[in-house]
Amino acid sequence: MTSVVDLCNTALAYLGEEANVSSVDPPEGSPAAESCGRFYPIARDTLLASHPWGFATLTGSLSLLNATYGLWQYAYACPTDMLSLIEMTSNEVRVQEFARETDGHG
Repeated sequence: MTSVVDLCNTALAYLGEEANVSSVDPPEGSPAAESCGRFYPIARDTLLASHPWGFATLTGSLSLLNATYGLWQYAYACPTDMLSLIEMTSNEVRVQEFARETDGHG
């Protein structure tokens, strides 16, 4: 598996840099390592949020909050490590969609 340091060194090479970093988190102290430590997490999170990658997609239940927002009757807490929401459904909606798809009319 390619490491973060390998990815950063490859990116530096594509940019024409001769520097090779040996540590990104924490940065080793070179300007190249500082830049990689700063921009790698941004690039990673942007790429992960750009597509519903199977390896980076989780399904789970959300925690109900004791608050309402505007016209919404319920509010839920988002997981702290969530980058983007792909889909949110309830059991009733899934049952109705399944019934509609299998009733011979769809």
